[in-house]
Amino acid sequence: MTIRLLATSFAVASAVQTYRAAVVEFAPELAAAGADFEAVVVHKLSNLKGMEAFAREAKDNGTQIIIFPEYGITGDCIGNNDGSYFEDMSRKTVGPYLEDDAPLVGAEPNVTLPCGDAATTASAPAIAKVSCMAKELEMVIVINLLTKQDCQASVGGCPTDGMRVYNTAVAFAEDGHILSLYHKRNPYGDEKEYLDKGEDSYKGGVTFTTSFGVKFGMFICYDIMFFTDGGPDALEILYPTDWTNTALGPIPDPLKARTAQKAWSLLHGKNLLASNYGGWGKDDSGSGIWNKGSALESFFNPTKDPQSKLLIADVPILNAAALTV
Repeated sequence: MTIRLLATSFAVASAVQTYRAAVVEFAPELAAAGADFEAVVVHKLSNLKGMEAFAREAKDNGTQIIIFPEYGITGDCIGNNDGSYFEDMSRKTVGPYLEDDAPLVGAEPNVTLPCGDAATTASAPAIAKVSCMAKELEMVIVINLLTKQDCQASVGGCPTDGMRVYNTAVAFAEDGHILSLYHKRNPYGDEKEYLDKGEDSYKGGVTFTTSFGVKFGMFICYDIMFFTDGGPDALEILYPTDWTNTALGPIPDPLKARTAQKAWSLLHGKNLLASNYGGWGKDDSGSGIWNKGSALESFFNPTKDPQSKLLIADVPILNAAALTV
């Protein structure tokens, strides 16, 4: 009987050579200047409602894991959605956007299931909401947002305002528990004015393994230029980004979003699930699901109008041989 069960398990593992993944190029609404924490909560939950619609569509199509872009919940600046006014975030204006992730990190996090936790719902409402979304849809969900950790001002490298501010990716399991939490290590451009550099901060480090047996790593946007690792032993990489195609005006094609993604995936021989920010049209657009440099699905918005797009693909598991051991 035992031999028969082992043989059955081996056959199932051998047959499962792909997983179904989705990335969303998402165009969020922006929060108005002067919005307080409560107003920004409403703003973030409104954006999450739009993201949830894509998650449900992906689930209906058999998706097992879905990735949303950098700044997809908050927007990447403050201003009017018609583009008539915007300002970059700063250390002075970023406060209302921040969710407290201190209870979620460390070797023994105080909170591993944000859904239904009253304290997390109050201090990190978007994180709690997505945890519940992942639990309801029974799907792995990866988001990006801004978080903070309070510290003693000017002690041990703590900034003078008494908090560390992070650009953060969070991966949730199908039951709503946190699989991994990653702080961006390489702020880009104006981010240097308000972000602190991240370090490995979750109990399991950067990598995590899903219930469907695939090991993932993740990093955020400009980190790709440094390959901070994303998990040196992970061949499947999750990549929320807000990649600017026109940082200083027209830039060479190799530095545009999809070209950079393709090149990185090819160079490292890994799968890259890249979800880009859709709020500025062609200036930022470019998302894809890449298999060792080949596009399984990709999207670019050639207009200046904000646009969201769902991409779904069956991704070959690069470490599939390990599943049959």
